Amino acid sequence: AVVSTQSKQWYQRRVHGQKEAEELRERMEREKKELQEFIDKDNKRMQDKIQSENEERKQKEEEMKRRLQEAQEASENGTIQLYKKMQGENLAREAEIAELRDRLNREKAELAERLEKERRK
Repeated sequence: AVVSTQSKQWYQRRVHGQKEAEELRERMEREKKELQEFIDKDNKRMQDKIQSENEERKQKEEEMKRRLQEAQEASENGTIQLYKKMQGENLAREAEIAELRDRLNREKAELAERLEKERRK
C-alpha cells in the first residue's frame, strides 16, 4: 500500500508538473503573440509616420519649386517690362533727336538762304 501511495503521489506530481508546463507554454505563446502584435502595430505606426513625413516633405518641395518658378517668372516679366519701357524711352529720344536734326537742318537752310539773299543785295 505504501508503494501504491508513493506511485500515486509521483503520478499526481508528474501530471501536475505537466499541467504547469503546459500552462507555462501556453502563457509564453500568448505573450509571444501579444509581443509580436505590439511590434507589428509599432512597425505599422512608424511606416505610417515615415510615409506621412515623406508626403509632407514632398508637398513642401513642390510648393518651394512652384514659388521659385513664380519668382523667376515675375523677375523675367519685370525684366521684360523694364526692357520695353527703356525701348519706348529710347524710341522717343530717337524721334526727338530726328525732329531736332530736321529743325536744325531747316534753320541752317533758312540761314544759308538769308545769307545768300543778303549777299545779292
